[in-house]
Amino acid sequence: MPLSSLESSSLPPIDGLYIGGGFPETQAEKLCANRALMNSVRSAADSGMPIYAECGGLIYLCRSLLWDDKKFEMTGVFPIDLEMNAKPAGHGYTELLCDRDNPFFGTGTAIRGHEFHYTRPVDNSDCPKTSLKVKRGSGLGNERDGLLYKNTMAAYTHIHAAGNVEWAHRFIAAAAEFKRGKGSASGLGTPHGCVCSAGY
Repeated sequence: MPLSSLESSSLPPIDGLYIGGGFPETQAEKLCANRALMNSVRSAADSGMPIYAECGGLIYLCRSLLWDDKKFEMTGVFPIDLEMNAKPAGHGYTELLCDRDNPFFGTGTAIRGHEFHYTRPVDNSDCPKTSLKVKRGSGLGNERDGLLYKNTMAAYTHIHAAGNVEWAHRFIAAAAEFKRGKGSASGLGTPHGCVCSAGY
């Protein structure tokens, strides 16, 4: 079930949301103008709906993005301010170790992927809880990646889905559990997910 981060005014009736990469800085004004969708996404995160976001999706879920001397207010799920740099802040293959409980990866899981991002946190001293230790790559800095808030997780790393098959199974299981928790009527049938690309 596709969703436009620029045109959709709210999330459809879903039980899980995947926000992929993209270039939110190129569409920052339009993204911020669609405050209705941002509020809908934040409400979904507050409700405990499973949300998984990668790179551009992470940017979309943070508090703000500073780019070209302009500050853009983002969704605010994570209280982190990001800044755009002239050179990549992270570029190349990544290896991570899941060292904290989260809905999408079991503790002890080795994760491989890649990153290519020009943003980094303005201040890492007050970074919220994370679940991934960076063994190779940059992530958020301080050898961490994988921001956590309730059942929302966001990382700079783009995982290799075929090499991390546990991710899909756990995503579906988390969505099914969320669906059951919404009540007996909505708890019947298959959970519904939604894919959104940040910045397209």
